[in-house]
Amino acid sequence: MRVKFVKNLFAASAIILLFIINCAAQKDVTSKIDNYIKAEMQSQKIPGLSLAIIKNGQIILAKGYGFANAEHQVPVKPETVFQSGSIGKQFVAMAVVCRDTLPTTNRSKIRMSFSDIRSA
Repeated sequence: MRVKFVKNLFAASAIILLFIINCAAQKDVTSKIDNYIKAEMQSQKIPGLSLAIIKNGQIILAKGYGFANAEHQVPVKPETVFQSGSIGKQFVAMAVVCRDTLPTTNRSKIRMSFSDIRSA
């Protein structure tokens, strides 16, 4: 069940990212994003999410959708913190792979530190 949820979350995130990239140059992007997010949330049964779009270091859109706690109807805000569970491992693995495949000249641009990780 948890694996399926993580796969659905990852797939929805990828779809959302592709949609945002394709709509970036169009007018009225915010309403298109809103409509798309709401439709995907309904079809993927996602109770809530927080979205931020950043371009050139500036926040273009920061918005919460749905509920952080569906049982108590607590709405999601842009600053809502979600527990990532085990999905963070996939992002770390990808960062390591990408760093190792970059040309030597670009490796210095990526900063990675594992000094804060404590053994359990």
